[in-house]
Amino acid sequence: LILVLMLACLAFPAINGAKAWLHLGITTLQPSEFAKILCIVLLAFYFNEVPQALRVSNNLSSAQKVLMRQKLFKKGFCEPLGRCLILFFICFILQNDLGTAIIMFVICMVCFFSANHSYYKLFQKQLWAVMLGGIAAVGVGLPIVMNFLHDYQKARITSWLDPLNPEYVLNQSYQLVNGMIAFTNGGLVGLGLGNSTQKFGYIPEAYNDFITAIICEELGMLGLALIIIPFTTIIVRLFKYAFKMEDGYSKVILIGIATYFFMHLFLNLGGVSGLIPMTGVPLLCISAGGSSTWACFISIGIAQGLIQKYNKAHK
Repeated sequence: LILVLMLACLAFPAINGAKAWLHLGITTLQPSEFAKILCIVLLAFYFNEVPQALRVSNNLSSAQKVLMRQKLFKKGFCEPLGRCLILFFICFILQNDLGTAIIMFVICMVCFFSANHSYYKLFQKQLWAVMLGGIAAVGVGLPIVMNFLHDYQKARITSWLDPLNPEYVLNQSYQLVNGMIAFTNGGLVGLGLGNSTQKFGYIPEAYNDFITAIICEELGMLGLALIIIPFTTIIVRLFKYAFKMEDGYSKVILIGIATYFFMHLFLNLGGVSGLIPMTGVPLLCISAGGSSTWACFISIGIAQGLIQKYNKAHK
């Protein structure tokens, strides 16, 4: 269903260069937000249920062991990562939604490295080597990589590298510069709730990706801390319970949800402040966007269900 909905988005007009929304008349729906949760639950199931169901017994013959290992490799490794790769491909290549694709990729990688079944240990070491080699290759071949990016994606990188360049201030870095002005105006305690000036046309996406800058302008760095601290508390507690879990299924889910929250927080704050290139990622539960809020609530519900089950079992 998620796959069909994500493909259906391609039939609708793009928003800020991305075709990631279903236009339903009175509202829009972004299926890729729910695909993040799908990837977490899907990988948790595959990485724990499949190795147990297809474990290689010493009672089997050599031919049966080879056949079982082949089936395990297909069902326990290729199939789950292949399904997530299809979702990533649609999100990154077809929908042009770089921010969501990055979050989805990181979630899948973290979930894979969280799998504690002995079968995956060798693959995890090999993937570490591939990832490090890939990062080095991208760093060396960045000019070549830039040729495959869309114009709006290139503009985000160039404006991030030199946002105050006179050629960029009134164009691609206009929003980033005004976001920085909002941070400066806010100072430590802010201008007061509702007293932001940057939200009146200076920041086009003030209600969405750049809501963090407006909060900082009105409530200052102390107000921003009131947002960061609860998010950080949720992430820390999710990781805390994840490492307490006795079953790998719950562990992978909690770590995946913690990564989901962390990536949204990091990419939004990093993009708005100019620490990293802007990727258009909303701040969960605060930025405008019903799909991201629904997905956030669903993930919290799943996590709370697992934590409550654990607490009841260990009273």
